[in-house]
Amino acid sequence: GVMTREFDAALAADLPLSHDRAYSDDEIWETLTRFLEHAVPAAERAGVRIGLHPDDPPLPSLGGVARVIRNEDGYRRALEIAGSENFGLCFCVGTWAEGGDRTGKSVLDMIRDYGDRIYKVHFRNVDAPMPVFRETFVDNGYLNMYEVLKALPGGLIHTAYTIGYMKAMRDRVNAEWGC
Repeated sequence: GVMTREFDAALAADLPLSHDRAYSDDEIWETLTRFLEHAVPAAERAGVRIGLHPDDPPLPSLGGVARVIRNEDGYRRALEIAGSENFGLCFCVGTWAEGGDRTGKSVLDMIRDYGDRIYKVHFRNVDAPMPVFRETFVDNGYLNMYEVLKALPGGLIHTAYTIGYMKAMRDRVNAEWGC
């Protein structure tokens, strides 16, 4: 058998606080900004890149804690705060698919608009966007993952990973791109 994850936003809305109190967007942004003020210069000195994963699932709040990397506006703001080529996206296709229209941009539009700042890809799929979704095998979800793969800048293809072996996708890539 296979284990998977299912999420229902209506059930999540009733969760108790995960900490001693609720935390607002402003508080989370202040904390993230403080972190980036220290982490980004360290990454620059070390010659490494930091990729920020979106909040999963991309809800405004979960357990009373604001989730600020839930849409394109959040990513854009984090990139502006960091102000460095050493800071970019760990772009989780599955998380973005979970958000659907709530994210402000489709998976393909995010790849087109932020491709040069995507430093790592989580290549996942889900059966539907919120309010209820279930993680699926890559080829069983609602996204056309071959189109997602084709949209990724060529240099990123080696960074994508997934659970399982995708012979059909590998064969199509080899046939189309001559890899």
